[in-house]
Amino acid sequence: MVCAFALQIVFGFDTVQRNFEKGSRNFLILYKKLLRDVRKRTVAVRRRTAFLMINRKAIGLQQLVKLVLLMFITVRQLICINQSLRSVTSSLKPMFKNYLKIAWRNLLNQKLYSLINIIGLAVGLAVCLMIMLYVVHESNYDRFHKNAGRIFTPNAQFKMGGNTMNMAYTSYATGELIKQSQPTVESFMRTLAYFKPVVVYNPITNDQKFSEEKLMFADAGFFNFFSFKLISGQASDVLAKPYSVVISKDMAQKYFGTKNPVGKTLTIKTDSTYQYQVTGVAENAPSNSSIDFNVSFRGKIPRL
Repeated sequence: MVCAFALQIVFGFDTVQRNFEKGSRNFLILYKKLLRDVRKRTVAVRRRTAFLMINRKAIGLQQLVKLVLLMFITVRQLICINQSLRSVTSSLKPMFKNYLKIAWRNLLNQKLYSLINIIGLAVGLAVCLMIMLYVVHESNYDRFHKNAGRIFTPNAQFKMGGNTMNMAYTSYATGELIKQSQPTVESFMRTLAYFKPVVVYNPITNDQKFSEEKLMFADAGFFNFFSFKLISGQASDVLAKPYSVVISKDMAQKYFGTKNPVGKTLTIKTDSTYQYQVTGVAENAPSNSSIDFNVSFRGKIPRL
């Protein structure tokens, strides 16, 4: 089928080439004829001065005729090319229609073989798309932050008894010490993910208590440092006061329904029971974020 299609295209362009060669030959014949007529007229003049003047006019006439003929031939060839391309494209429609008929007949004649091929093709395409989506998702981890290229996580390394140990977490004072010792550090942010589920409930409805995970303590500038979107509240103010809390969109719907949760209180029981004021609502953390939280708050950090 591909060969037949290629042959039709080649034959179409062969027609264009033949038309172009034919037009070129006609142009040369006409140009030589006009040149002979001009030469005959110039030879018939006896006086040299008159001959020179007529010869210059003849040269100008030759150039003008040549230009007009070139324009005529160019337009004619463009028309021929357009007609040839139309003939080629018009022949493609019935050709593809014929190919579809042949393919449909083969599918009906060899149903089992066609079914195996179609299922195999569909499974292969689906697996390739899933792999591509997974690779894109993993390669864009934490890239949605505005300053993603400037944010780094420090790790701790220490030796004990001749063994080197690596830790993904550092102490509370590490950020301030690094900023003081490294002039290139512009700012720092400290977070602490709570290590076990806690009990959270709305004090107005004490009968509805839930065990929640993904609780995180954070500094006041958390939503300025990272690019998590806020639905309610200002990024610079939501965690400015102690015992303030920002909850996710799902948490807001879970505890307050359709009401606006900003200004209301939540009771969170960690090492003890504390009252927190809701100061903002954030969009749910993306799935390609290493920081995942339902509740982000400032308050007393529990003893670990």
